[in-house]
Amino acid sequence: MGTRQLLALVMGYGLLGGCAQGPLLHYTAFGDGGQVRQGDYSGLTKFTLAKTLLLVQHAKGHASVTSIPAEASGIGTDFGILANASGRQARLQLTKIGDTNLVNTLALRPSELPTTHPEVAPQSVDPATASISQLKDSTALAIDVQALLDSPRPGPLPLAGLASDGNRELAFELAFEAVPSDAIETRKLDLQRTGNLYFYSACRTATLTFLNPPLAGQRFTFTVADPNYVQTVSMEPGRTIATHPGCGVDVLVGDPLQRAPTLQVQQVAQARNLASSWTIRVLADREAALAALKPVAPAKPTRRKGSVGKTGTPRVADKPATMAEEALRNTEIRVPPAPRRESFTF
Repeated sequence: MGTRQLLALVMGYGLLGGCAQGPLLHYTAFGDGGQVRQGDYSGLTKFTLAKTLLLVQHAKGHASVTSIPAEASGIGTDFGILANASGRQARLQLTKIGDTNLVNTLALRPSELPTTHPEVAPQSVDPATASISQLKDSTALAIDVQALLDSPRPGPLPLAGLASDGNRELAFELAFEAVPSDAIETRKLDLQRTGNLYFYSACRTATLTFLNPPLAGQRFTFTVADPNYVQTVSMEPGRTIATHPGCGVDVLVGDPLQRAPTLQVQQVAQARNLASSWTIRVLADREAALAALKPVAPAKPTRRKGSVGKTGTPRVADKPATMAEEALRNTEIRVPPAPRRESFTF
């Protein structure tokens, strides 16, 4: 890539071809959780960077894991976006995933075209998640990946954890690969230089390994979103940015909003509800995760009516003995001697 192309990507301005027009988009960051807001975000369309919830369902010792997006938490993850109308006839069109603040599609469209698509993505069944809802008699939990990626760490990162809901515990190891080479640390993102870009949580490959029964040894590899870093894609009028169900985006040309991929809203809601009922403890390694498990009490032997004892004599259920039975049990029974016989000789 040449110097001018690289500058155009980083700066987000029309440096190529002598374009002197201003940026397409205007971003503003604001605080989360009652913190002091940064800048003026009134009138802007809000969106939140994505994190990943690992939706786990297991039945009869077999697990299924799906990567589900959710809103990241903490300062520096909430933004407002507005199309820059100076000298341009373009309107920002953004749809979200269900009732979340996550971007589903984003496009700049000519202002004379009517808005025909809803602000909230319609419910649909995604092939990647449909199989989970078909598991019967299953137990479900959600692992909040951001609880492990609580700070920017770009290199390969093996972590271990313990998920618990008070009654059940699941020890696991989650090994992350390095963030992509083009990723930018979120807290170092310069919003004054992103006017022609859309940015989203960086995608990392991760491998999940379960450590304790009933799922011990089962392993899954997938892509997760790390909101500590962002990746960027160029925005152009007439194109639509569509987010992947797991992480990442597609650039679609034409009028693609009706065929943009969407997540099944039910799965997103299920993962969010489960994540609120499970706590995640971050531990040093897999040995520490296994050591943190509560000891399992040994099962008590049960005796059933009619079972055979050590002597081979059938047992009967214990019941209180009556006084008469006790007296009879302790009574010595004597058999009278046989009558004496005498013989006589004549």
